[in-house]
Amino acid sequence: MRTVKQAWLYCLHKLWIFFAIFVVLMATLVSALRFGLPYAPGYKTDIEQWIKAEYGTEVRIGALSAGWQGTGPALVLQQLEVLDSSYQPQLTVRETGIRLDFWRSLRTMKLSAAHFELTGLTYRVDAQRWLGTGVATPTDNQQLFDALQDLFFKQLQHFSVLDSQLVFHNTQDEDIRLDIKALNWQNEGDRHQGWGELSVADVTANTLSFIIDLTGEPSKAQGQLYLASQQLDLLPWFQQLLPQTRKLNSAKLNFAAWGDIKAGKLQQIDVALSDNNVGWLKDGVWNKVALSDGYLRWVPMAKGWNLSSSPMTLSNSSQSWPGLQLQLSQNELGYQASLQHLQLGVARPLLELFSDGSEQLQSLLAYQLDGKVDRVDLVTERDQWYLSGQFNEFSSAPVADVPGVKGFNGRFVASPHFGWLGLKAQDGALQWGEAFSKDWTYKGAELELAWRKRAGNWQILVPYLSLWQDAFSLEAELVVNLDDKPDMDLVAELHGVPVQNAEQFFPKFYMPESVINYLKPALVSGDVSSGKVLWSGDFSAYPYAEKDGVFQAVAEVTNAEFLFDENWPSLTDLSAELFFENAAMLISSKSGYLVDAPVEQGVQVGIADLYNADKLIIDIKQQLLAEQVTTLMQASPLHDSVGETLAYLGVTGPVKGDVRLSIGLNEPTVDIKGAIDFERNGVALSAPALVGENLTGRLSFHNDILTADDLQLFISNIPVQFGFRGEQQQDNYKVSLLSQGLQNSQELLLSLAPQLEHFAAGPLNWQFKLDLLLAGEGYTYQADLALDLTDTELLLPAPLAKKSGQSGTVFWSSSGSQDNSVIALTYQDLVFFDASYVHEQGQIGRAHLSLGDKENAGFADGFTISANLDKTDFMPWFELIRHQVSQQSDETGLLPALTSVKAKVNTLKVTDEISFDQVQLQLKPEANSWVVDINSTQTKGQLTLAKDLMAQGIEANLEFLKLFPYDPLKAEAEALAAAESLAKLTKEQQIAKALADVVKPEPMPWLADLPPIKLDCKSCVFGPFDLGQLTMQTESDGERLTIQSFESRYKKHQLSIKGQWQKDTEAGVTTLSASLISPDFGQLMKDYHLSSAVAGSSAEVRIDDLSWAGGPTQFNYATLGGKLNWQLGEGSLSEVSDKGARLLSIFSLGSLVRKLKLDFRDIFSKGFFYTEMKGDLQLDKGVAHTNNTMVDGAAGKIEIQGYADLVTRQLDYQMAFLPKITSSLPVLVALLQFNPATGLAALALDEIVESAEVISKVNFVVTGNFDQPEVVEVARHTTEVEIPRSDLLKAEQEKRLRLQQEQEPQQQPAKPAANSKTKDKANG
Repeated sequence: MRTVKQAWLYCLHKLWIFFAIFVVLMATLVSALRFGLPYAPGYKTDIEQWIKAEYGTEVRIGALSAGWQGTGPALVLQQLEVLDSSYQPQLTVRETGIRLDFWRSLRTMKLSAAHFELTGLTYRVDAQRWLGTGVATPTDNQQLFDALQDLFFKQLQHFSVLDSQLVFHNTQDEDIRLDIKALNWQNEGDRHQGWGELSVADVTANTLSFIIDLTGEPSKAQGQLYLASQQLDLLPWFQQLLPQTRKLNSAKLNFAAWGDIKAGKLQQIDVALSDNNVGWLKDGVWNKVALSDGYLRWVPMAKGWNLSSSPMTLSNSSQSWPGLQLQLSQNELGYQASLQHLQLGVARPLLELFSDGSEQLQSLLAYQLDGKVDRVDLVTERDQWYLSGQFNEFSSAPVADVPGVKGFNGRFVASPHFGWLGLKAQDGALQWGEAFSKDWTYKGAELELAWRKRAGNWQILVPYLSLWQDAFSLEAELVVNLDDKPDMDLVAELHGVPVQNAEQFFPKFYMPESVINYLKPALVSGDVSSGKVLWSGDFSAYPYAEKDGVFQAVAEVTNAEFLFDENWPSLTDLSAELFFENAAMLISSKSGYLVDAPVEQGVQVGIADLYNADKLIIDIKQQLLAEQVTTLMQASPLHDSVGETLAYLGVTGPVKGDVRLSIGLNEPTVDIKGAIDFERNGVALSAPALVGENLTGRLSFHNDILTADDLQLFISNIPVQFGFRGEQQQDNYKVSLLSQGLQNSQELLLSLAPQLEHFAAGPLNWQFKLDLLLAGEGYTYQADLALDLTDTELLLPAPLAKKSGQSGTVFWSSSGSQDNSVIALTYQDLVFFDASYVHEQGQIGRAHLSLGDKENAGFADGFTISANLDKTDFMPWFELIRHQVSQQSDETGLLPALTSVKAKVNTLKVTDEISFDQVQLQLKPEANSWVVDINSTQTKGQLTLAKDLMAQGIEANLEFLKLFPYDPLKAEAEALAAAESLAKLTKEQQIAKALADVVKPEPMPWLADLPPIKLDCKSCVFGPFDLGQLTMQTESDGERLTIQSFESRYKKHQLSIKGQWQKDTEAGVTTLSASLISPDFGQLMKDYHLSSAVAGSSAEVRIDDLSWAGGPTQFNYATLGGKLNWQLGEGSLSEVSDKGARLLSIFSLGSLVRKLKLDFRDIFSKGFFYTEMKGDLQLDKGVAHTNNTMVDGAAGKIEIQGYADLVTRQLDYQMAFLPKITSSLPVLVALLQFNPATGLAALALDEIVESAEVISKVNFVVTGNFDQPEVVEVARHTTEVEIPRSDLLKAEQEKRLRLQQEQEPQQQPAKPAANSKTKDKANG
């Protein structure tokens, strides 16, 4: 036990001695240190050299001081610099304070600092090494930094860093400077932890907190990095970007970040964003942009790093847009960035803060870009970059002539020298701002835009631009060169633009406002079927006055209405071409209407220089109908001058119009000039009513001044030269017209009234003057016409006739207004015509014509005529009366319906053969007809003319009608004279003359259009023919005239006719059937003074299909055809002459009787008694054939066959006389009675007579003509008979008695003797 105690005490003693020695030594060491520390600055160089020798690093120490603090020495280094191989500071420390832990250092045999503090540290490090991105650049002072690392992480338990800066150097980007306000570092074994506050230099105004917690050696340490900011102020950073204006009021950053560290390197950083915003005050309103609600993750890569985000929320003061995502990576080639769901509108307010001093940024902000960027990708490689992306709902505001858009979706790519943009949109609009009057709406839009750099200048290309909406479409291509003189090449085409919307396509920056203000109301409606635009040239040179560029715009307009002036009618249904070329504008019509006038290519609207235009020119050159020009002028500002004048003239037909309107664009003025060229137009003056044709010449006008010289008009083929002038008076518009001329009166009448052509001859001088006053809606006028008849011969019925050289003047005047006119005409003191003309009715309302003495009874309704003449002709006035009578009740003509005609004429001549004496005539209307009462020496009765004349016709009821007075003595004398004249000609000459006298009938087509006619005449006498009571009825149907009945009753004689006239291409054909029944044919012939050769004898004559070429009154032998059957009863041929007896002349029976020397006497009278006479005639082309004509007489029978040519009046008959054997004695007695000498001879030859040969048959040939028949006996047949002597004596006694009776009428006037030659031939 003791040993143990002793051992323990020994050890304790030794230990104490050791402690004492140690204490002494430590005290000595401490004392030495305390004594030696003040001399430490002297070792500064030694320290620098030692560090260089130990670590191979250049170190500079600005100042060194040492002392004893507390329980250990303290060392202070100032302005410490660690230099790299290029002697540039890599690490600088403004002051380093070290307080050693003396005892720990002894214990561990290593320097151990109780306190280590760095102030003003600036450490430049390789960012790639610290951040673990790529390959770190080896440092020049690696050993020193390893030693420092060992110091800070192993040897020092605690140190702090104040007011220091850590600079992350990056060769590819700017350095990142972290300001460390305070850093406290604690080492506990393998665990190393630091905390403090730092800020980003020039970025934040305050600090953020951070914590670093590591385990293990620094090069292999693992742990985390935590950063947190509360209202981190980023305003300094923004102030660097906005150094001039400093408009930003706040910029706060709030986040929390965690970083993972492995193997001594930062592996990733996760950042949780809170409310991060910037705010500023503008115009008293607080604006804010915030980014929140998201996460960021930074991850280092092998050769760079990558930054990505979760969906973040971007917001402003009023709206938020969630979903923003960011992707950013970096490698040795450059950067790659991707941004998704970015709302451009949020950034616009921020960009406004950066725009001061930046024209480019201000220009960009002016577009007010907005939209959602679905994705944008950026790739950078060295000096090159490539950008691409897609977006939707893109919108922008209009700037200058660049439109604003809305709702566009698209894609884009860009690089330093090229870019492309593709846009599509639906149901949007191009917003033009001030460039165009309205936005261009569309249902669809597509755009491709590219830009590229060529020869150092940018070029913008739009290879495809398309807009469409319903029928509207626009397509364009353009190229813009942005060089020293920017220029553009543009081609565009549009379709289906309504004209009323054309205003929105007028470029307001390039088209003068005055032109737009004109076109805006002028383009009323229509469609732009197609439009094209071509632009090539410098912008600065527009509108290319020097022809150094071209701008052309062409638009095809259809179904348009164009109002070129508010006071003019608009162009309707217009098809036109709208053409702009540089500074000029031209609108050319292709078709359309001005009022109702088609204009075709006749209208042009033009401005020569849009930019120096003070007026717009409208040229209208078109051939139109004059009526259309009149309507146009009446609808224009010239309605009171040109319009009313043309309306008054009543011009019709095509004319050439040339009108130029100069419309002021700056002042509301219109100047109108023009001309109208007449090209054979019709004219119908309103008052006096005058109609003309073939009007030629030119009418010129300048505003309200009208001039027209050398106009020519044909009035009823009469050329008339005239001129007029119109100008505005104080209260009305006055037109003065003057015309004069010389005309052949016969030609004048031929033109005006052809039926009066022969009533005048010689020249006619005339002068016409018209003064027209147009006032508002109406007018007044005074027209005067004077006809000088001095050199004119009037061939009118007396008393209107005059000879050339006798003075005579016709005065005509007309005056009135637009409602009515008063017309007066006088000729000498013989003709007076007064009328009132109602313009609205288009006819004379009341008129009165006086012939002879003027009646002053005043006007009566309608047209009245009065006449009181001694002698006059009816035909010159008949046409006027006929027209009035035939006028229908519902018709309107120039003259009113005739209401009354009263005439007294001593002698009324109708034709040369017909005249009426002591005529009193009165015409008056009935409900449906006109009734004419006529009374004269020749007739008396009433005519009824139906007003529906063609349907109901004319009905004549006459008490008597006596025409063609007949003198039988005169007629017989004329017949004998004609026969003597014909006897002087040979047979050939007679035939030639007869054929030459054949006249071809004139066509009378009007017969087929005659109204129905009914005639009832109680006593009708035409020359020698007393028809007694006559009734007749006819009708027409347009192709033929039908004689339905023609019945004549004279005494007991009855004549009936029916037939028709058929129209053809020539004179037509008349065909009749008739019958004549007469109880005493001989007496009828005597009453008609045709023949006294026949006595007694009833007659039946039937005519079938009697026809001839011509009308019913154009009877002619040349074409006569048909059949005739006749039969006479008992009678006698009482005379030897048959002149005028047509039937007997045909057969030459009288000549035959004379040849036979028969005295045709019966017991009742002298002559040849017959019991029957009959036969048939066949008529063909005027030749009458018979083969069965027979006369059965008491003395014998006559048989006839052959023909008679009614045209040449030639005969060719074979006749046979067959005496009756039982009646031969009367024949012989007749021979004795006829020739006394022969009778005496017969008595002397008593024996022969008592036993004589009797004629049984005698054959004759009859030739020659009707007036000179030649009867030749060709054969005689006899037989013997016995005659008692008593009979011969009786015959002689009768002869003597006859001779005594013939001597009694010797005191009567002798009749003209027959031609001796004729008698000889007859006797022969």
